[in-house]
Amino acid sequence: MKSLLKLLSSLVIIMLLLLSVACIFNNYADDDDKKLNDETLKETVLTVASFNLNIDFILLDLITEFNHSNPLYQIEIVDYYDHSLEDKGLSKLVTDIITGNAPDIFVIRNLPYRQYASRGLFEDLYSYIDSDPDLNRSDIVDSILTANEVDGGLYRISPLFAISTAIGGVSVVGIDNGWNMDEFISVMNANPQADIPVGAWAGNYEMLFRNFLLLGMDDYVDWSKGETFFDTESFINLLELSVAFIGNGNPMSNPEDRAPVSILSGRQILYIDGYITAYQHIQTYQGVFGGDIAFKGFPTNERNGNSFNTSFALAMSSTSSHKDGAWAFLRTMLMKEWQLKSYQDFPRGFPTNKNVLNEILSNPDYHNGVAGWNDLQFETEPPSQAELEWFMSFINSIERIEYEHDALVDMVFEGVSDYFNGLKTAEEAARIIQSRASIYVAEISG
Repeated sequence: MKSLLKLLSSLVIIMLLLLSVACIFNNYADDDDKKLNDETLKETVLTVASFNLNIDFILLDLITEFNHSNPLYQIEIVDYYDHSLEDKGLSKLVTDIITGNAPDIFVIRNLPYRQYASRGLFEDLYSYIDSDPDLNRSDIVDSILTANEVDGGLYRISPLFAISTAIGGVSVVGIDNGWNMDEFISVMNANPQADIPVGAWAGNYEMLFRNFLLLGMDDYVDWSKGETFFDTESFINLLELSVAFIGNGNPMSNPEDRAPVSILSGRQILYIDGYITAYQHIQTYQGVFGGDIAFKGFPTNERNGNSFNTSFALAMSSTSSHKDGAWAFLRTMLMKEWQLKSYQDFPRGFPTNKNVLNEILSNPDYHNGVAGWNDLQFETEPPSQAELEWFMSFINSIERIEYEHDALVDMVFEGVSDYFNGLKTAEEAARIIQSRASIYVAEISG
């Protein structure tokens, strides 16, 4: 009997030992599973390069929405803006891009994106759109895509756009959108009563020249070939026109010199100082110009001087280690849901998603009301089907993105100052600018 009890006791001890070992192994297994789950659920952090967060409200909204809803990726901002010396921050960003040490995503501002794209520093986003299960090229306004292309590739995208143009009444400037330099001069000469033809706010040479230069800069620079054309007859004409058609108004001291009063009185026949960001603006211009309007833009040989302004656009680094995550972030701002919500919260321009654009243009809720320009007010209403087709035809005719590379613009302005001050002829100024700009563009283009 004692032997039996001793045997049972031994068995109990062995069973307890086995249970203890099993518990230990189970605990290790649980720990391993927990570690595995933690690693699986751990979010991958991507970085986006900004250059002045004080004006990147859309970026902040987009990041907040994405980080709240995406379980796999989180976006962090690297702000390159240097408050003490702006060029220092931009130089640091440029260096990081060229050396492949840059963040995953870029805000395209003050960056020569066309030449960077040509050098393979940015990712072609068409391949991502084409393989996306919920997004197609046909979902985006066609002309926005083509205007952003570089050598057939898409290297930047934007959720919204404005239209940069010069506007006039059809009865004065003609019915066609766009014009060449001869047509522009002919209209100016045919209206001697217009003593401030392009407006008093453009009442100095530099302002008028800058407005036209930004609208037509692509006529003078070919980034893909690294060539410039500032010593051409077209550019010399632009310099001379900036002086010849300048007005003598003073909007700071005389309210009669300010648009829209100057337009209503016939003293101003072209408005070049603003952007069209809503259809209500068009109805306002129609009211001020007294009828149908034409979008003339910058005078070019091809008569295509209207352009898009995409003040907020993003690109993906070709050296990013997390391209799927970068695309997950970028695609968010192209989707109908985000663009519609963003427009409803705070409209900053026309949506680039076709469905959203069509909805806000055709929905009466977005149009009934009053639009104003200084003391003038105009009732707004939904456009008719014919007006919608006219406006969409104009949007789809635009081929350019408004120029954004400030360094080259500043270089041009330094070169024309002596001409505006009467120290050099237009031809001499053009040669100086061509000499400096050709070296700079060739260096940047690599």
